[in-house]
Amino acid sequence: MSIFEDGCGKWKTLPGNFRGAIWALVAALMFSGMQVSIKQAGQNLPVWEILVLRSLIALCFILPAIQRQGFHTLRTSRPKIHLLRALLGFGGISTLILALKHLELGVVATLGFTNTLFVVLFAAIFLGEKIVRDRTIATAAGFIGVVICMRPGPEGFNEWTLVMLLSALFAAGVSTSVKSLTRTERPTSILFYSYVTIMLLALGPALYTWQPLTWMDAAVVGLMACFATAGQTCMVMSLRAGEAVAVAPFGYTRILYAMVFGFFIFGELPAWTTLLGAAVIVASTLYIAIKERRGGLQPAKARM
Repeated sequence: MSIFEDGCGKWKTLPGNFRGAIWALVAALMFSGMQVSIKQAGQNLPVWEILVLRSLIALCFILPAIQRQGFHTLRTSRPKIHLLRALLGFGGISTLILALKHLELGVVATLGFTNTLFVVLFAAIFLGEKIVRDRTIATAAGFIGVVICMRPGPEGFNEWTLVMLLSALFAAGVSTSVKSLTRTERPTSILFYSYVTIMLLALGPALYTWQPLTWMDAAVVGLMACFATAGQTCMVMSLRAGEAVAVAPFGYTRILYAMVFGFFIFGELPAWTTLLGAAVIVASTLYIAIKERRGGLQPAKARM
């Protein structure tokens, strides 16, 4: 047996939650690398050009999988939901790129986790899920953390934090629409229609504002796509290996990674309000995730 095979054998004997945690840590690192790449690319390239290139590279990744499954798997009876998911994804990634151009990585990573709070609201409004007391309290606490992180006031407030919140809002909409689509559609089909639509939406303004690519720009965009694909893959492996409630806390290391990368690559030093707001947001969203998984959220009493 080779050293590689021996190592794989030992890896498989480890507890599932431990392996899931390792995969989650690697996924968080990959997603942080993706945001660093986006921030770097945004310094030189227009938003629309980044969207076109990102979608094109992503399609190159998923087309071989679609070919193996058969192109008949792209048939759908829900084109309107696919279009809605793509429009939300277009809004989410474009606002994320804009936010990364003007905000610290740590702030972006922190506010990005508010999508869990928005998902709670959307689930109640669009999916008919019941409003429960504990979930409501945790969601309210999370938004208090958002206010702390945004530093309201004439001196500390940065209007670009509103753009990042909008990105998180779009991301929550994506999660809600994907949750609906997965009942009938394949993951590759969802991704295909999303990337094609986003590319077509961005193509017009991209051609108008197109900037010639340098070798460095091409490398950064390529890294962005690779990090995104690796992050998604590692997250899937994490959820396959361990329980969701056990591996979820390790996803929050994205905030730590973002702050470290922001300091060493972009010279960003997080403010104490960012750290405090991050702690409140992480605590509230983690509480929601754990209680939802265990089914422990208590229904609120009916009111007249």
